[in-house]
Amino acid sequence: MNISATIFTNVCVFLILSGCGSSEVKKMHQAFDSSLDTLIKGTTSYVPTVAVYDDDTLKASPKKVEDSFYYRVQQGGVWVLSEKISITFRDHNLVRLALETYDHNKTIVNHLYYEKNIDDDDLISKRRQYGPGDSSLYGSARWYDKKGNNVKAVQAISAEMRTLKVYKYDSLNRVSELWQRTLFTKNISDSAYNNRVVKTEYLYRDGFNKAASRRYSNKTLLDSTAASNDNLEIDWHYEYDKNGNWIRREAPDGLHYVERKIVY
Repeated sequence: MNISATIFTNVCVFLILSGCGSSEVKKMHQAFDSSLDTLIKGTTSYVPTVAVYDDDTLKASPKKVEDSFYYRVQQGGVWVLSEKISITFRDHNLVRLALETYDHNKTIVNHLYYEKNIDDDDLISKRRQYGPGDSSLYGSARWYDKKGNNVKAVQAISAEMRTLKVYKYDSLNRVSELWQRTLFTKNISDSAYNNRVVKTEYLYRDGFNKAASRRYSNKTLLDSTAASNDNLEIDWHYEYDKNGNWIRREAPDGLHYVERKIVY
């Protein structure tokens, strides 16, 4: 990471630890939110034309999506439901996510969207209505290219954690590169992580099946889903509905699969 990024992070940590006012924190957030803008080419807009969830572009404007995660117990080969995620969309935006685990613990995340930039003051005010408990509010801002692809996403997960993602697409509108970084504003031990920009490259086989992914930080390979950099034998198996959205995917090891129900 370059010197300016290092200075940026050190200033961020100093501002939080010294108890400076909200104006300094806002400046810190603005600098973080725009730190990868040079990767974005062409004109952008803030109005979504397609629904996006978990880096997947969903076709035909779904209203609800429910993912059920299963794993197979090796002894006896029985499939067990481990968790279920229910997602609600409004005007192509993900507005509510409910996670229920196998032991019936439930967590609800509500999403509030802002045009261009997250309004920190407004988000703090609206979070107060949720209070402590299992329900929370994320603030989000997204940018789209002229084809409707999500090219940038900023998410304020909490007062102390913020994420930034920038996507690049190939000629078939598939995500080919993902650049991301996370900002922690509470613990000075996280300052090294704040400097880290992670780039993920995606490789495909058979249309839209992701065959492999490789993650880099400062051009250093962190990990890969393939056995080696040139081996693309590891991939997920997908099944699709008539709209072209996947409704089932099975892991390469044959021990995990996800079943997706979509309401249009």
